[in-house]
Amino acid sequence: QPPDFIFGIIWPYNFVVLGIAAVTIAQRATTATTLTYLTFFALSVTFALTWAYQFYRPHNLTFASMALIGTAVLTIPMLIIAFRTSLGIGFALLPYQLWVATAAQLVTATANSIKSGPAQKLRRATKVVPPAGFEPATSSVEGSALSIELRRHPLKVCDRKTLKIILLNLFFGMIVA
Repeated sequence: QPPDFIFGIIWPYNFVVLGIAAVTIAQRATTATTLTYLTFFALSVTFALTWAYQFYRPHNLTFASMALIGTAVLTIPMLIIAFRTSLGIGFALLPYQLWVATAAQLVTATANSIKSGPAQKLRRATKVVPPAGFEPATSSVEGSALSIELRRHPLKVCDRKTLKIILLNLFFGMIVA
């Protein structure tokens, strides 16, 4: 996970650039291209919100990773439209694409390690090593069946000050858009 201060830098940047990109595309591109961009943008936001819900509420990392992969895939047409409309806007959106793609890869890797990690390790070695951020609450082994309950530690994504900055930038980014 990146250091907390990175979140305070990248998300405000992403929101501002997404707003500027939407305005620039609306001003320079055809109506059809603008509507296509905004449709992919709306879908990517829907997938991103699905990721946030699945990740933070039920802690369903499989669905969270699928939603984030969907977000990353949906931003590719946005990036293509941005590059065709303005090279500057296209290059400005690259960090957003890289950020979402990297996050998708990290969540997917975490989900995969949780699915196969502890159970496979116990079968091979009798010792369960829970993934980072988890601690065993209860476990039992009956024959060859394994039952492990993992208790989730809360994730510290950022501190309150950084969260306030992100929310303010989100608000102002929406006003710009």
